[in-house]
Amino acid sequence: MGSVPTYGMAGIGIAAAIGFIFALSLFNSNLGKNLNAGNPNPVNLQQKENKSQTNNQSVESNSAPSAFANGTERTSQPQANLGLSKQDRALSEARPTLASLIVLSGNREDIGELVQQMEFQSGKPVFVQARFVNNGQSQILNYTITISISSTDQTPGSQQESRFNGDINRDSGLELELYWNPATPGNYSITVFSNTAEDLGSSQTREPLTTIPVKVVPAP
Repeated sequence: MGSVPTYGMAGIGIAAAIGFIFALSLFNSNLGKNLNAGNPNPVNLQQKENKSQTNNQSVESNSAPSAFANGTERTSQPQANLGLSKQDRALSEARPTLASLIVLSGNREDIGELVQQMEFQSGKPVFVQARFVNNGQSQILNYTITISISSTDQTPGSQQESRFNGDINRDSGLELELYWNPATPGNYSITVFSNTAEDLGSSQTREPLTTIPVKVVPAP
């Protein structure tokens, strides 16, 4: 019996090894194809997923409710203040201080401070005087002060007013007077308004500085 050459066995081993490597490569290739079945281009799939997420985010952003849709109102601001510097805005909003509100007789004698439920006699004229001071560091421009008297009993023709409109210098004051000759007994109110130009130009009504109810009684 003849001997088998040793190189023949070695060749068979090498061939078997090459076959195993080829089979492993083929298995890996088939595995990759199976994993990508139905998706020949995995990069395009990732791009589609990213695009889908972007579209979803856009829809969510566009569908977010607006504050105004929920009934939130825009904060109103006088248009005259827009574009003003901080210093100019402070000047436009500066206000004088009400120092006193008194009553003088027709002869200009001091009757005293105006107080609630103060009584006046019909047919006896008086002066209602409001004194304001500007204690600020600058002039107050285009300011309006008004004193008005009106009947709270809806007495016809009973309303009267006196008004100041102008500038108030720094470290100075002004006195505004309203002459009143009460004719009809009843209930009245004396009101003082203090307004900047922006207040008067605003669509929102500013509350009066003070309102004091008084009475007119028949003369003795």
